[in-house]
Amino acid sequence: MVISVGWRRPTRGEEDNMIPRYETEVQELWENVSKFGAWRDTEIAVLQAREEFDEIPAETTDYVRRRTWIDPVVVGVMERRDEWIRHDLNAFIEVMRLQIGGRFEVALAACNEIAARLTGEGAAPKAIEKAWNVEFKAQLDQVTCREAGLFHDGMTSYDTQEPAKGLLLRRTADIIDAALAALALALWKQASAHRGTLMVGRTHVQHAQPITFGVKCLWYLDMILRARTRFAASRLEAEVMKLAGAVGLFTTLKPRIEKRVGEILGLPPVIATQIVPLDRLAQFVNTCAEIAAVIEKIAGDLHDLTRTEIAEVCEPFAPDQKGSSAMPHKRNAIGLENIRGLCREIRAQATPTMENVDTRHERDICHSSVERMALPDAFGLLVYVLRRFAGIVDGLEVFPQRMAANLEMTRGAIASQRVEMFLKERGMPAEEAYRTVQEATKKMAGINASLPEMLLQMGVPHIRNAETKKFHPDFESCFVWRDWVQEGEDAIYEQFVVRDDFKRLPAT
Repeated sequence: MVISVGWRRPTRGEEDNMIPRYETEVQELWENVSKFGAWRDTEIAVLQAREEFDEIPAETTDYVRRRTWIDPVVVGVMERRDEWIRHDLNAFIEVMRLQIGGRFEVALAACNEIAARLTGEGAAPKAIEKAWNVEFKAQLDQVTCREAGLFHDGMTSYDTQEPAKGLLLRRTADIIDAALAALALALWKQASAHRGTLMVGRTHVQHAQPITFGVKCLWYLDMILRARTRFAASRLEAEVMKLAGAVGLFTTLKPRIEKRVGEILGLPPVIATQIVPLDRLAQFVNTCAEIAAVIEKIAGDLHDLTRTEIAEVCEPFAPDQKGSSAMPHKRNAIGLENIRGLCREIRAQATPTMENVDTRHERDICHSSVERMALPDAFGLLVYVLRRFAGIVDGLEVFPQRMAANLEMTRGAIASQRVEMFLKERGMPAEEAYRTVQEATKKMAGINASLPEMLLQMGVPHIRNAETKKFHPDFESCFVWRDWVQEGEDAIYEQFVVRDDFKRLPAT
């Protein structure tokens, strides 16, 4: 069905900020077909509440529900009308009233006929638009039924838009939460598979002490679980509604209507002016930004482990995938790099959302333009990033042998703390013990010697049995890496399986 002759609806790339490469269903959720559908749901809920309180005739709600609908054609007409009257909510109301009055198809046909005739006559686009809208208004003026007049009766624009936004935020939050849970499960899969897989821990990007890759994944999982908990709290702040009129004082519809509409939609009413205070939404978007920060940290760590000189993990690589146009040997971690970049874009949406809180007095419209771009972008990108990262983590190639080799790279220097403690336990002063081990590790750097060998060359006492000439068993135990990690690893795994946030994950 043709929307109307002489008017071209903008393409996705023209009307949306997000490029198709990174789109998910979340962006579609915030497009006009879905948004106007939520507006319709809100308007019908208001009619239902008013009907229940005998403020409007019985069966008004059912009448409006049966005669109105939202689809791409209807939305196209609303968008065209909005271009003329400069108010999308009023354009929505006008089209809904045409439908309620049973004149939508007639009106659209009449408007199209005029536009087609003028187009054929070579009329200017502006003249065509004016004629189309004049005819639209004439058709609207013929709608006189009582039910059409009751549609949006006593409401202001944001009595429609705020509950609808709450519905969209709830649907969005459900998608984000599911993606968070999927990432958490992918991390748990790796943690379970690599419990006991020894590797070196790094501080200041240098070798520090032994850890396991399983525990490393649990540390990441802890961050994701806490992020999910914060997200659950922040969505409660955002998934709300208001129906308090133009300045928040219920000057038309009464509080009982707001309360009942909230029950119908499943959204709690909150104190508001013309709009819900925007600090609520700012908190929600900032929580999304925090999730992005957590993801970027984890992705950055894994990206570092893919370095050629480390090579402890590798992100999934498709059979026909190419890593470089010039170097066939390359297996670049482009997924992790993509994720790290997109996380910056997600966080970039937090600042304008916080600045939106400064809406003047009972409201102005400064926030609207920001939300049209920032919300779909932030939420859609977050879902894309969570899903892509979950896929990378789930399919991550882990190389335990390389981890074991890297663990030995410093030839025992990572045991320095336990060696120092061993020397102190045998009577060496603390400062002397520290400096002795430090000096040994410095000298090791220039020759191919292990820490035990270097300490032996330096004549350090206590490390060897005077009679057998063998290293002292307690000294040797300083270099048994499994002893370093076993007790702590077991404790961390035991802590995880009893956590409430862990138990809330599906299928764990």
